[in-house]
Amino acid sequence: MTALRRNAACSLLLGAVACAGPRPLALDEPAPAAPERPAVAEHPEAAPRPPDVVPPRLVRGERLLASVIETPDGAPRGTVDDLLIAPSGREIAGVLVARPDAGDEGGRSILPFAALDWTSMGSGTAVVVLAPEPEEGSVQSGDYTDLFDARSVSSITGEIVELESQDPPVGHSLVLKVRDEGNLLHRILVEPANLVVRCLTTLSTGRTVAAQGMLTRDTTGKLLIASKVTQDGTTLTLRNPSGAIRWEAIARLFQSARGIPGTAVVTEDGVSFRVNGWILDVDAGAAAYLCIDVDGVDRVLPWPGVPLDPEGRWRIALESSVLGLLPDVSSGESLGDLP
Repeated sequence: MTALRRNAACSLLLGAVACAGPRPLALDEPAPAAPERPAVAEHPEAAPRPPDVVPPRLVRGERLLASVIETPDGAPRGTVDDLLIAPSGREIAGVLVARPDAGDEGGRSILPFAALDWTSMGSGTAVVVLAPEPEEGSVQSGDYTDLFDARSVSSITGEIVELESQDPPVGHSLVLKVRDEGNLLHRILVEPANLVVRCLTTLSTGRTVAAQGMLTRDTTGKLLIASKVTQDGTTLTLRNPSGAIRWEAIARLFQSARGIPGTAVVTEDGVSFRVNGWILDVDAGAAAYLCIDVDGVDRVLPWPGVPLDPEGRWRIALESSVLGLLPDVSSGESLGDLP
């Protein structure tokens, strides 16, 4: 690797790390008070003052695992078993929750990352489930066991003419309005929508979709509770024969954050480095950095643009000599003190 190329590669990597900006706040650290400014007479033609840039809140991703989840009134909801990373990038698609009550699919469910108030963690591990009141008349998640046991499977294929989120902003439920070849309009309930739309990325108006499930009625009219959804040759099985959502099977469609430590980063010259962990941008709900072991030092590699190969190894188009110039996360260099 030529010196010119090495310097350019290092500048690119270190520049990406430096984009983290000023030292981010720890989750339990209050925002610093703004310094007092002397009074200045207002000028009617003065340009507006640009808003303050808020640094990202970065936290070790593994710290969130096993966090206790509570409802706003303090009732236990479960623990964070895993974070699911969207296959199309580094976004946290969902939080796999181990429920205190055992049941179908091993007593687990998946919540959207935005459904949890991560700012309440403080110095402990508790987070709070946000439970927005659903809009009046909207379709709610429920137990469809009796419906699925008593009815036969129905199928609908057609063009999507409208999508309705039933419980914004979490977006767990989604109703598709679909017009079939006979010009009949159908309504299809898809759950968990926040995960389905990340697997079927063209689930939008004007596109064709097929669904199988059980028919029921709500205050609006007939509604198909989808157990399978197919688009562009991809089929997602969302519910088991009894109508329960197949949470753990759906989770396997995403990359497991729990499985990241112990994987390998492979450089352009074929040298392998162990991944010790990863760093999450809490506000963006996305993975920001990989932590890799370089000669016994825990260094950070910017996550964007680092793909996984079929063997589960991270591939980077840099030679091994460059990685020794990355910031040392244990010293807080460029990233601040991570909790």
